[in-house]
Amino acid sequence: MSLVTLAAAAFSACSSATTPTSGTASGTASSSAASGSGGAGGEAATTATGAGGATEDAGPLSCAVHSYTTIKTGPCDLLAQNCPEGKTCKELQHADGSWGTQCVTANGLKAEGETCTVDEECRARLTCAAGRCAPVCCAATNAPCLGGICNLSIQLDNAGKVTKQVCLYSETCDLLTENACPSNFLCQVRDPKQGLATCIQPSGFAPDLGPCHFLNECATMEHCLGGSPVLPGKCHFYCYRDQANPASPPAGLGGCPAGQTCQASPVDSTGFDFSLPNVGLCAPGP
Repeated sequence: MSLVTLAAAAFSACSSATTPTSGTASGTASSSAASGSGGAGGEAATTATGAGGATEDAGPLSCAVHSYTTIKTGPCDLLAQNCPEGKTCKELQHADGSWGTQCVTANGLKAEGETCTVDEECRARLTCAAGRCAPVCCAATNAPCLGGICNLSIQLDNAGKVTKQVCLYSETCDLLTENACPSNFLCQVRDPKQGLATCIQPSGFAPDLGPCHFLNECATMEHCLGGSPVLPGKCHFYCYRDQANPASPPAGLGGCPAGQTCQASPVDSTGFDFSLPNVGLCAPGP
């Protein structure tokens, strides 16, 4: 199951003790807050050796300590991917509940950016996140993403304290357009600063106006406003603010459900800005 938060997608993949987590992904785009990128951003820089991702070895990767993961111990590094050839450095939850890393054999054939459903489909050094094979990455430099963006935070525990940052490769979609995404994907605003809507995988559907922590807990064309891994928000339909009849077109295509109108920021005492002219959120009221 994958969970998504705005600005950084969050994927929940709690594993059983002493086994590596499986990367079935979903960007977590929680509404108002970005998911944790792991660790404090002001720590001293460290150099991670190894290629990282599916690229040819282009020298060491540099990134702030623990900015790409909150996992602090283990025989290998998730960014450096400094395991022997044909193996992947993956997260591991021990029987005592602590987290570390381990090298696991990788027999997958899919390269970075290719579609996937589980880690085992991907080549060595990659994980399956948001439906694509992706490497752990450094958000400050966007390395080693190839055509992707380092803004997907994968949540590995229920408390949101164990995370890793990976590249996100998402198909863009036309918001409030019928069949905007392939089957089993949701069209939602993932990057409000750019007004960018992308197709992401669902992690279960909260009802309209129901509680949500992550963007992809809401239905397609809905936004998890005010949600975070810790505090719940609410699912609201995106809508066009200039509709003379709030119910026409229907909810999900620009209108709102019965008893709701398209409103500008703030809604539920929470501000929002999608950088999309005329786009608001449906909420009860005049």
